[in-house]
Amino acid sequence: AEWALDPEDFGLPNRRPRYYALFRVAGNAYVGEGSTVWRPVSELHRDSESEVSPTLLGAPAEVGPPLPLGEFLQARTAIEKEEAELGRSLEVPQEVMQQRADKEGRYDIHLSSDTTSACLTKMNGKLPKGFSPLVLVDEAEAGPLEQRPKVSAQGEGPGRATDHVWRPGVRVRYLSPIEQLRLMGYPETYSFPPSLGFKERAGLIGNSLNVRIVSCLIQVLLPGAVPANKAADVLSAAGTGDGATGAAALVARGWGPRLRR
Repeated sequence: AEWALDPEDFGLPNRRPRYYALFRVAGNAYVGEGSTVWRPVSELHRDSESEVSPTLLGAPAEVGPPLPLGEFLQARTAIEKEEAELGRSLEVPQEVMQQRADKEGRYDIHLSSDTTSACLTKMNGKLPKGFSPLVLVDEAEAGPLEQRPKVSAQGEGPGRATDHVWRPGVRVRYLSPIEQLRLMGYPETYSFPPSLGFKERAGLIGNSLNVRIVSCLIQVLLPGAVPANKAADVLSAAGTGDGATGAAALVARGWGPRLRR
């Protein structure tokens, strides 16, 4: 079964659409598959071209907008503690931001009220190279920022259709590793070895998969592999229901199997 899933569909304010696939031994059904009609992707595309509504990417359940980004950000004191542990500041130098602004380059600044944020990749934290989601060091100090329409809207809710424009003097910072882990669905108990620096941690997070999404898919592939109480928490947070009901909803959202000829 194949999916294109985004953390924003699972209650997390982060844009990271990714392809996911599950494979099984022929004859073994996924959870909830008994009520699902599997169709090859080629058929879905043909139906779409003939204006017949395909079952591609149907919503698994009624899901509200992601939580505000501020729910995942740390307090200033916690940021200072993490900076001390990392041995560096998370603030982006003014000259780096000015360089991007002079070249009309892309930068992704987010407010705590936004319900979306730029994708985390292995290049996160390496400006002026690559791209990184950024937040204001102090929103009250920065004051209102100019808004610029995005080329295309991303997700739903605040911040989906406009970019926040940087101006000289506005202080911005990278998301801390802890904040990045939260957006990727990792539990609060997860931590890195102290020997890893900020760029190494950010690169590893950017190369990983969203844990909340994978946890949901595991319920489809291996029912019972995750303790019932944990599975219910994950599936409920994802807006897919709980237990077998939530797993069946994800199956119904799949693109269908690709058969090896």
